Amino acid sequence: MKVRDDIRVVQVPETTPLRPVSTNIYLVGRASLTMIDSGVREDRYSQAIFKELVALGRRRSVSQCAITHSHPDHRGGLPWVLAAAGPKLFAHPGAITIAASEVAAERFTPLDDGSTLETDSARFEVHHTPGHSADSICFFDRERRILFTGDTILGMGTTVVKDLPDYMASLNRLLALEPGTICPGHGPILDDGAKVIAGYIAHRNQREQQILDALRRGPQTVARLVSRIYAGVDKRLHKPARMNVRQHLAKLEREGRVRAEGPGYRARFELTG
Repeated sequence: MKVRDDIRVVQVPETTPLRPVSTNIYLVGRASLTMIDSGVREDRYSQAIFKELVALGRRRSVSQCAITHSHPDHRGGLPWVLAAAGPKLFAHPGAITIAASEVAAERFTPLDDGSTLETDSARFEVHHTPGHSADSICFFDRERRILFTGDTILGMGTTVVKDLPDYMASLNRLLALEPGTICPGHGPILDDGAKVIAGYIAHRNQREQQILDALRRGPQTVARLVSRIYAGVDKRLHKPARMNVRQHLAKLEREGRVRAEGPGYRARFELTG
């Protein structure tokens, strides 16, 4: 599928709600292609990429591959990509450390906040956006206001958060870029990117308010909070929802608004005032 004349997306269908609709692998460029993310290390992902490359013709070749973060559905295909095309590899230093179990670290060029990724058709700013993972980065074409977000922003639903303060700071930073088109790691391509990001921020604030409202009824465990707040959500998403609720509670504890009593998953949370 064509996003722009020089940007194509290979959308590999998914059935798990953690990867809504599809896993997206992008091919950017006109002759010398830059791949953004590589999918899972499974045949159906490599076959989908190969099919797209064949459709593009012999004059197109993958010379670079950059990953948005180290999760297996984004960097898992790197060994296949490296064997098939031998491109230059780019990733955040933290992602390189993790990927080094499969691909030698010296094959990578590190990308951190303020770096640039050059393709034969565009220049991308690299923005470090921790929160979903510590090594998440986004790529921004400022001239055309196109933002590649990995799992920081999804094409449908919301993402799993590992560090809420970091994540909120990352969202606000991306909002300040005023992106137009968002190319997410999963799901449909999004228009009006700034509106989407503002919606993500509002959603997290709403979840915090829902937690506070639930705690006003009395002490609650994480499991009980999830069953209340996510009552209408696919139960397959309740496990990652517990992670998000724990992140909100940790933030509220640091702010002195909530305290916990009891060990581990049995802990009951209550308002301090």
